[in-house]
Amino acid sequence: MKHIKSLNNFLNESVVELPDIPNTITMWHGGNLDSIDNNLSHKTGRFEYGAGLYISDNLNMILNYYAKGNRKLYLVTVEKGMDIEDALLDFDNVKTFIKHYLKVTFRKSFIENLSMKLKDGKVPAYRFNNMILNHKALSASKTNLLRKFLVENGVDYEMTGNPSPNGGRMLVVYNMNKVKDIIRINHKDVQAWNKLLDEKNFEF
Repeated sequence: MKHIKSLNNFLNESVVELPDIPNTITMWHGGNLDSIDNNLSHKTGRFEYGAGLYISDNLNMILNYYAKGNRKLYLVTVEKGMDIEDALLDFDNVKTFIKHYLKVTFRKSFIENLSMKLKDGKVPAYRFNNMILNHKALSASKTNLLRKFLVENGVDYEMTGNPSPNGGRMLVVYNMNKVKDIIRINHKDVQAWNKLLDEKNFEF
């Protein structure tokens, strides 16, 4: 389990410094994230972009929707890895997951549909994930099983566009071992940290 570090661990008088970890990206998360481990799950209607930890480079969206009031604000640093857009899944593994965990009414049609969209004999991971999410074919209580399945088959995260009008990027992290640093931020220190992120100009 990874515990949250205090902002004070990263302040030297009035100087703010970002974690200096190579091959990573740092984004914002809003909510109550006291610790993070491999048992992350979601409530019904709260995993529309996948079963993972949601972080974004759109600070305004985070502040207005996810870190309002008493909700907390964090900077999360993630190591680069395998994006779901680039990952391929073994078809036998996919069929096993579908038969065991998806709602019964979707099992046969999903297997037939995916069998016609194989790439080099394997299933594009994003197609498998999107079908499940778009059809709500998995109950909320089993979202953690989907995330674990993706990680066990080499998928670390998905980079996608933000659903807000202001755009930006959102990272849905499936592999919690890729989370290398988490810092809780006081709202009064937001602008200083945001300026550092802009100067870093993180890119995937």
